[in-house]
Amino acid sequence: MSPVARDRLILLALALALWQGLAVAYGEDALPGPWPTLARLGVLAREPAFLGEIVQTLKAFGLAALIAAGLGVGLGLWFGASRLAGEVAEPILVALYALPKVTLYPTILLIFGIGLDAKVAFGALHGIAPIALFTAGGVRAIPPLFVRSARVMGLSPAATIRHVLAPAAAPEIMTGLRIGLALTLLGTLVGEMFAARSGLGYVLMQAIPRLDNATVMAVTLLLFAAAIGLHLALERVGSGALRAFARSRHTGP
Repeated sequence: MSPVARDRLILLALALALWQGLAVAYGEDALPGPWPTLARLGVLAREPAFLGEIVQTLKAFGLAALIAAGLGVGLGLWFGASRLAGEVAEPILVALYALPKVTLYPTILLIFGIGLDAKVAFGALHGIAPIALFTAGGVRAIPPLFVRSARVMGLSPAATIRHVLAPAAAPEIMTGLRIGLALTLLGTLVGEMFAARSGLGYVLMQAIPRLDNATVMAVTLLLFAAAIGLHLALERVGSGALRAFARSRHTGP
């Protein structure tokens, strides 16, 4: 077992022990422990309606993630490569990043209504800014010699982005994607809680007024596991992409 895997297992064990301790201290009614939560999640997983809610969340998150990643990386490459565009746009992106997106709830509802479009919009809004900021920062950190070499070689702007800017900024881009897509998942859930009648966020909103803490904790555990899985998947994809970019730099355009 690798040291990283061992440390993760230790951290997981400590988290479960802390969770169980809090459940004992405050009572199972207020905070269900790990095993009752897993049992409730098992019951929910056998309900076709709950599986349908999972599908609705995955559909909305998938669309929001594609929009956030595409726009975030594209805008980040542009703002990083163009000094003027970056100076104009970066304060706006920082303000959007810091702004609590729930304040845009009335505007999103007026534009998109209640449904899938609103959930996707909420999700994408959460992810675009961090991805763009990390990407732009990575491009600006590229040594100027790389760009000058591309010009000397006669590369077009598109080829420069593909063979120089994107590979050199790949570590920052992947960091931005890991953070941005996690926030996109959060935004999608916010959209389901306030602007939808389906999805896991909607299930949470239905359970909270009923004080159904078992369902709340079960859905929360499922979302926590999904976020960890997303992070690990992006980490693996990022490592593969970095190796591919390194090989492309050695072989050249």
